[in-house]
Amino acid sequence: MLPRHFARLLCLLLAASLPRGEEVLRVGGAVTSPEALRGASAAAALGSRVFVATREGAVSVLQAGEDGETLQLLGTLRHDSLLGAASLVAAPDDSDAAFTRLFLAASTRGGLVSLRCAPDGQLSVTGGVAQPSVLGGAASVALRGSLALVAAAATDRVVSVDVSDPAQPRVVSSLRLTAVDSLTWPEDGLARVASADARRLTVLTVSPGGGLAKRGSVKDVRLGGVGRAHTCTPASALNASFVLSDAHDTTLSVLDLTDRGVPLYAAGLSAGGPPAPDEDATSWPLGVGALRGATALACTDRAAYVAVPATASVVAVNAAALLNGGTVTPVAQADELSGVAVLATAPWGLVALAPEAGRAVLLLHNATAQRRRMH
Repeated sequence: MLPRHFARLLCLLLAASLPRGEEVLRVGGAVTSPEALRGASAAAALGSRVFVATREGAVSVLQAGEDGETLQLLGTLRHDSLLGAASLVAAPDDSDAAFTRLFLAASTRGGLVSLRCAPDGQLSVTGGVAQPSVLGGAASVALRGSLALVAAAATDRVVSVDVSDPAQPRVVSSLRLTAVDSLTWPEDGLARVASADARRLTVLTVSPGGGLAKRGSVKDVRLGGVGRAHTCTPASALNASFVLSDAHDTTLSVLDLTDRGVPLYAAGLSAGGPPAPDEDATSWPLGVGALRGATALACTDRAAYVAVPATASVVAVNAAALLNGGTVTPVAQADELSGVAVLATAPWGLVALAPEAGRAVLLLHNATAQRRRMH
């Protein structure tokens, strides 16, 4: 059980992120295309379009039906600059809202690639910046306006890139930060950077010109592990950030950012144990088997979701589980989710990818909420 002041604080932080009626998901449209989607490593969604990138240098465009019950592959672009795709974001094209701009973090060439998608689904590479000495091992990208942030794992940096001219993205500044894995950059303007090797979550301020500075960080063994750490922040609970790591056979942590954005470890759920000798065994719940082997994390407006390939399920996180050692809530379980390893937030819910099968699946909010979001 957490101290009382943490319990009160976390209840306030996460009240907006409790799974409610429309946070329960159902399986919608799906498409399987091993040729186009096998090895999928990243996804992004905008409107009714879904974009999927693979490590093998391909980006595919998928079209969701009006009700989300169908998903169609429109086409695939292959290009050497896309090799090692690790992260993908999508935004409306400022010059023509009928087009979509994409920015892809490509680890193989150490760069950020810009793409454009036409209304008919045709993709083209329009530019990029490849600087392995700065962007090497590009692992995660986030976008706000004309600035992109890239977590560069091979160079231990977070890099800001001016993408106002997508044909010629320009590195603006960088900040050294060891073993960066993933980052998120929500509406409050503070970037969160997770690192499993460093067992750390760091919060950065980003100036309008792209300057980067540390606001604060927290280190905890529950944020670490041998694999990547993933982080996300619910849009309506900006004072709470989630981190998924493989510590203790998978741990989901929540960090409190109410103190001017300086992070504080608030609570966590772990699939296994036992804790190390210097850790307090009562400080977080152990034995939450529904999380074991989780591979992906995504946040919607009000909830955090975790993909668990071994059980072909996606589970939602609620404050009661974090505070009192209860169980997480499975909100979608189906054969189509077997092997799911990538999640991405979409207007209608989530996109789930099963890379080995080459499959993409839509996970939809309830019907009423679904109709609102698809338009």
